[in-house]
Amino acid sequence: MTTTFNPYSDYVKHNDMMLQKIPSHWKTISLHYIARLKSGESITALEFDQDGEFPVFGGNGFRGKCDRYTHDGSFVLIGRQGALCGNVNIAHGKFFASEHAIAVNPEWAFNTNWMAYLLQAMNLNQYSVSAAQPGLSSEVIGRLKIVFPPIGEQEAIALFLDFKASQIDALIAKQRALLEKLAEKRTSMINRVVTKGIDPTVPMKNSGVAWLGEIPAHWKTIALHYVGRLKSGESITALQFNEEGEYPVFGGNGYRGNYDRYTHDGNYVLIGRQGALCGNINIAKGRFFASEHAIVVNPEWEFDTNWMAYQLLSMNLNQYSESAAQPGLSAEVIGRLKVAFPAIDEQQRIARLLDEKAGQIQAQQQRIEDVISRLQDYRSALITNAVTGSIDVRNLPILWTDDLPASESEA
Repeated sequence: MTTTFNPYSDYVKHNDMMLQKIPSHWKTISLHYIARLKSGESITALEFDQDGEFPVFGGNGFRGKCDRYTHDGSFVLIGRQGALCGNVNIAHGKFFASEHAIAVNPEWAFNTNWMAYLLQAMNLNQYSVSAAQPGLSSEVIGRLKIVFPPIGEQEAIALFLDFKASQIDALIAKQRALLEKLAEKRTSMINRVVTKGIDPTVPMKNSGVAWLGEIPAHWKTIALHYVGRLKSGESITALQFNEEGEYPVFGGNGYRGNYDRYTHDGNYVLIGRQGALCGNINIAKGRFFASEHAIVVNPEWEFDTNWMAYQLLSMNLNQYSESAAQPGLSAEVIGRLKVAFPAIDEQQRIARLLDEKAGQIQAQQQRIEDVISRLQDYRSALITNAVTGSIDVRNLPILWTDDLPASESEA
């Protein structure tokens, strides 16, 4: 039986708010009348101490520890800067609030968890001011009007949402665990097939290469630079991108935009050269522009492009990144690595099999992503409906699960 959420019995209109109506006994008031919004204090990376007594909270939550605190109690914190400004967290006890967080200091009594849910529902990121990076003004946020139910109802709403949000979060965590299992399954399958082949009955030999182990006896091992010439693409800036451009631009992590000229024509494997995702593998087809953040594998011998992409994926190239201002791969280092090299027809059979199997796993992953998206949407809608009074949660039994979106079974 599906649980029905009932509305309040009596509403009044509020045309000055982004609401059509609120419960008639609720108030509306500007946030700065019930709370003083104030940024935390400046702290540098050198002041962090893993043995420190007090947690440090920035705009996006816990950042580390230090030896002093700025607040003592339960406070709502709003992210003040960056792409996730408007992010809402709660900190308890003695803690240090950094300058990247706006602390909501109560002037009137309110339930802390209820306030956090209310601020989440307000989507504060929409009020960010454009600058070098997005940022929130405590003055702007403070002038926003909020709906303010009696403290007893705040507590009922917070209790209801705490329980339901924890239910939903547990389901999302389970779905994310399934995604991790599928990713591991895909990686294991690719590693096995590109190093052992499709036929488990063929004679094997020691490859002499640690990461390859035994390979089919009729395969070769060869350094990658003999098979393909590895060369970085050309420099391009964001100002040169042109959405009307004829040719796609590929960087280290895939498609980035369009441009008016191309550097390559054909089917090529690209290796991400810099940043956290260096070693990322993509395939580009037709005429395209390869940026300096991508290493292009230019064939010296004939090979199947999809097979080569799977071969490079199995090698976990990120492990060969060199420490610098940011991680980076050297074409020379990668070129010296040895690969297992079957004949072209066997490469093609391997690629076809992996395309099919990887496609099946990807379809499963997409179904799980869809479930996660529905759960997240449901969570947001439930919070909004509860804190705006669209549903009355005061007398609801909260121990049910049958209203939650269906989840994907285990992989």
